[in-house]
Amino acid sequence: GVRQPCVQYGLRGINYFLLEVSGPSKDLHSGRFGGSVHEPMVDLVKLLASLVDSKGNILVPGAMDSVAPLTDAERKLYDGIDFPLDGHRQACGVKRLLHEPDLEKSLMHIWRYPALSIHGIEGAHSGQSHWEVLDPPCS
Repeated sequence: GVRQPCVQYGLRGINYFLLEVSGPSKDLHSGRFGGSVHEPMVDLVKLLASLVDSKGNILVPGAMDSVAPLTDAERKLYDGIDFPLDGHRQACGVKRLLHEPDLEKSLMHIWRYPALSIHGIEGAHSGQSHWEVLDPPCS
């Protein structure tokens, strides 16, 4: 919190994965070939969007299997924690947190439950000019 000193003594761990989606064996112009072949970037974005829901819950089958069930004793540890969500929201620079106004649920998603974050996409043209090529592969 911000009103009472605290010591953070651990994080939830981390795993990195690289996913590559391939398609045509060469660059194709989207105006001529788009809509007639699988486009790696479209397929990659669809796949990434299927990994988590709008509340940050991981949808990958089996990903939550090793997370210990929440016990009553553990749940009670969250009672009385002085952690202003408005301060956390401001520190994050967002207008609304995923689990606001539920403090207990918000804290569990910060400290207890795994999170799935996507840190980058490569493959499509990202410059200022227009580029109409279906880029293979994307990762």
